[in-house]
Amino acid sequence: MDYTASEMMTISAARALKNDDVCFVGIGQPSAAANLARLTHAPGVTLIYESGTIGTKPDVLPLSIGDGELCETALTTVSGPEMFRYWLQGGRITIGFLAAAQTLFDSWRGDEIVADKENGVFLSDPGAGQFSYRDDHFDISGR
Repeated sequence: MDYTASEMMTISAARALKNDDVCFVGIGQPSAAANLARLTHAPGVTLIYESGTIGTKPDVLPLSIGDGELCETALTTVSGPEMFRYWLQGGRITIGFLAAAQTLFDSWRGDEIVADKENGVFLSDPGAGQFSYRDDHFDISGR
């Protein structure tokens, strides 16, 4: 049987999760990987979606962060500010699976920020940070 690169990446990502991880999960392939882990070798993994659902255990993969399946199967749901301030910035997440965010992060080499305020030059490369990401749930590009 042949498997696609996407399927193999999903399985590899699932294998990276441990039972005691607290995973910040994105929609699409990241959600498939996290839930595969939860349903196989890591039933104790805590899945947290950016919509504020904590301890989510969906029976079907959610179509978006607003999917009712997430709230209905979560231990609790918190506000956006609490999600980002307490959980993310508070260091309570052990791993994150976010496809679109990773593409944006990878669009920067790391050496292109100059920040020369005196001369008004902030980037060594005017095209730095350009990105484009497209999948079943997103079609975004920018800089």
